[in-house]
Amino acid sequence: MISGTSTRISAEIARQSAMSRDIAKLQEQVSTGRKLTSPSEDPAGNAQLGTIRRSQADDAAFAVNTDAAAATATRADSAMFSLSTALDRVRELAVAARSATYSEGDRRIAAAELRSIADDITQMAAQKDSRGQPLFPEGNPLAIPIGEGMQVTATVSRAQLFGSGDAGLAGIVSAAADALELTDADARSAATATSLDAITAESDRVAQVHGEHGVRAARIDARREALSDRAITLTDERTAIEGADVSAAIALITAKLNTLEAAQSVFARLNRQNLFDILG
Repeated sequence: MISGTSTRISAEIARQSAMSRDIAKLQEQVSTGRKLTSPSEDPAGNAQLGTIRRSQADDAAFAVNTDAAAATATRADSAMFSLSTALDRVRELAVAARSATYSEGDRRIAAAELRSIADDITQMAAQKDSRGQPLFPEGNPLAIPIGEGMQVTATVSRAQLFGSGDAGLAGIVSAAADALELTDADARSAATATSLDAITAESDRVAQVHGEHGVRAARIDARREALSDRAITLTDERTAIEGADVSAAIALITAKLNTLEAAQSVFARLNRQNLFDILG
């Protein structure tokens, strides 16, 4: 005899088909690591995921900008430190050259070193950043967006740090060299004193600019850290919504496969027809 009616057979086939779809869905979760395979499964969660994805995309762009700003700020800081060191040496030479123990030959050597430092300062002012752009631009430094409604400059203008023309640092140091080469002792002493005053004032100004830059660099670093922390938070939020528990999914797949195989075996055995069933 044939077991069950066609309705019962159709229902059993539908149940096994549904179980096969469940297994396929679980397998997809395991392979992708996501438990949401279509928006209809969790409309609210999917909407939240869209917001998180947009935030992650925006933050990724801000992170790139912040990294670039940090690199520029670090390079500018190094240049400012080198400049401060050079000015310390200039002041040291100017003070020493005023001493009566300095010979004319000593003053010529000091003047030559001062001119070399002036050249170094000129090169510092003209150096490039990692993108090949001026590290200290002629105009206002570029404002870099590092967050929604947040911008920062990673350096200072060339004039702000080095001055310009004869009143610039290179010109002041060159003037100090010229002062040391004067043959008249009184004129040399007066000119050297004037140069020393100018160098001291410029050293103080550069130190102030450097300190302000340190505050700027600290803000950039704080923003980098904030973006890094936010990236972790957004990833956790996204995982909580769409992330699959792979271990649980694998265990469920195994259980459902065992159930499906058993159901298919029983279904096939109960609904098998043989010659005696047909003749009887």
